[in-house]
Amino acid sequence: MRDTFKNKKIILTGHTGFKGAWLAAWLTSIGAKVYGISLSVPDGEDSLHALLGKKAYHASYIQDIRDYDKVQKLFNDIEPDCVFHLAAQALVRPSFEDPLHSFSTNIMGTAHILEACRHLKTNPAIVCITTDKVYDNVNWVWPYRESDKLGGKDPYSASKAGAEMVSMAYMRSLYPLMGDERPHLAVMRGGNVIGGGDWAVDRIIPDAVRASMEGKALHIRNPDAVRPWQHVLDLCHGYMTIAEKLMSKAAKSYEGGWNIGSDPMSIVTVYDLAEKLKTHWQGNPLTINIDRKPSVPEAHYLTLDISKAARELCWQPGLTVNESIAFTADWYTTFLKSPEMARRLTYEQIEIYSDLRREKF
Repeated sequence: MRDTFKNKKIILTGHTGFKGAWLAAWLTSIGAKVYGISLSVPDGEDSLHALLGKKAYHASYIQDIRDYDKVQKLFNDIEPDCVFHLAAQALVRPSFEDPLHSFSTNIMGTAHILEACRHLKTNPAIVCITTDKVYDNVNWVWPYRESDKLGGKDPYSASKAGAEMVSMAYMRSLYPLMGDERPHLAVMRGGNVIGGGDWAVDRIIPDAVRASMEGKALHIRNPDAVRPWQHVLDLCHGYMTIAEKLMSKAAKSYEGGWNIGSDPMSIVTVYDLAEKLKTHWQGNPLTINIDRKPSVPEAHYLTLDISKAARELCWQPGLTVNESIAFTADWYTTFLKSPEMARRLTYEQIEIYSDLRREKF
């Protein structure tokens, strides 16, 4: 993988976000030239992107992907070998407050990225990141497969399903019209991601860290909801794995949708995850309260079938849920002691994770 990305020009949209910052750091550490395109992080907010600094990328552009003309100019100037499209409105609850922002960013923003790629001479490999919530969730107990119906009962899920429809239109019709020399596109659906450096509101781990820092209880909603929890490094490795395949001579075989989820043993309830976090947490004592106030509608049961990735990409998660929580708790504990130590730990965890994968697989 290191040889694949070394000296390659990579456009990474959403590089100021949680997952984007980890992916930028990893790609840069193995020699890629990462060009980040994203919105800025609001002043005063903690940010892994800001913590890692300029060493985590080659160049950074603060640009709204809803402005097509500016997006196209950036793509033309950079001429990327590969594109990771992570930029999105990524939270369920804010999508109820401002649905138009979710729709315009997630659907039209994706169309702008893919259209800009259509006019490039480099014909890049493209990995579009969506979510497990793109499936038409009927609350059955079986994991969702790539062939299952897409849907979306809330603005966030619908907007991400819409982004997938746009992606498939480019992959199945617009790009093939270009002939053999064309971009190759895959869509990746991940589960509920945890890891150090996530400070988003209404995500259980950041909420727990803030509660501990303030000496308050962690309030959780939908404690019995089941989710496929996974560490951000597992997800980033999945992104890089499919990108590597799309940059090969057999690229066409790897186009389409892929589930990059967690190990079946990592599928636990929201409450169980919070309890597991308590066993690894070294900060102020963490107490848990169940929030019974009415909330926005959320699926009760949601898991992903990752057998296609295991079979065709030879990919599977590198971390169990307990290992993922231990990695995450260690990062935040270190951050509370020293942000600089947490910055170094970010790169150390990338190396530790890479070594673990080599040992396991």
